[in-house]
Amino acid sequence: MQKKNKNHFVAASYLSRFAEIDGKLCVYRKGDCFYSKPSQVGFVKRLYTVDWMKDEDKNVIEDWIMDIESNAQLGFQILDGLKLPRRKVRENFARYIGLYLFRSPDRMAMMIEMTETVLDQFKKTVLSQEDMYRKAGKVLGLDPYADREEIDKINDQIKPVVNGKYILNFFESMGKRFCSFLYNMKWMLLVNETQTPFVTADNPLFRIRRADVGLPNFPNPLLFMIFPLSPSLLLVLVSGEGDEGVYRASSDIVKKINKEMFIRNYGNVYSNKFNEKMQKLSLKYREVQEKCTLTTSKNAVHGEENVVVGECDHFNGSYKFFSEKNRIVNCALDIFSLPHY
Repeated sequence: MQKKNKNHFVAASYLSRFAEIDGKLCVYRKGDCFYSKPSQVGFVKRLYTVDWMKDEDKNVIEDWIMDIESNAQLGFQILDGLKLPRRKVRENFARYIGLYLFRSPDRMAMMIEMTETVLDQFKKTVLSQEDMYRKAGKVLGLDPYADREEIDKINDQIKPVVNGKYILNFFESMGKRFCSFLYNMKWMLLVNETQTPFVTADNPLFRIRRADVGLPNFPNPLLFMIFPLSPSLLLVLVSGEGDEGVYRASSDIVKKINKEMFIRNYGNVYSNKFNEKMQKLSLKYREVQEKCTLTTSKNAVHGEENVVVGECDHFNGSYKFFSEKNRIVNCALDIFSLPHY
């Protein structure tokens, strides 16, 4: 029996909800992972992997993903029936949404980079002060009696290595912490009966604080999260006052949400139907990104800084792609800045 291929991050079971019957998806490229053209149609078969992970680390997170996905299936069935889940089913689905907050390779890679920087700084601090070195030497497995010359040699030899399982455990714990917050938000379904389908993305969940997108019965919510369920259905989680229920989305709301999904996402965008306007946004985004990259390189040679923003103001003011793309998302800080229960 052939061994099941593991180690995915963009779940095929989720993406398949947005595909045609034959499994095809329209892909609008924002990164450099699946396809080279925004209008190209592909199949749901290639899934994310992370190069720095060891096989055993990949298995850990794969098992975690599969466990959460299987527990969320009943929630999908209830939501597809235009009803809101309750209690245990809602809790399981909140965990599923939490998974999509923290499972992206980009965020994990960012966490790896941050951790490596902290470890390297710690190493330099320890090795630069002999008193600290002698105290930490035994704990770190170093010779606590080394002289200054030997310590300098050790500095050149040591390269901190991040434990992949630690990173995975960190994101898992963050997802669990976020679950209770998601569970206690107000849940509402937006049904899309327009000619424009909802789109999804590599990072399908995004958050907006004090947003105004014309949601019914939710005046100026403190925070809302949008999670596409299918081309015709969207789950919105709202903190603050409001009424749970099922609502019909207007054409303007659908277009606005799709545009926000594209702007705020850090990877590809997917749809079951080709949308020429989305293609134009994708092409425009790439053109400006390339121009800003060239401007950055040119100004770096001359030692200039912060010129890129000015060069891209014409696009920044209209779509805010550049500022959103370059905004570093720190998952932990996002969590800690939310209200506590």
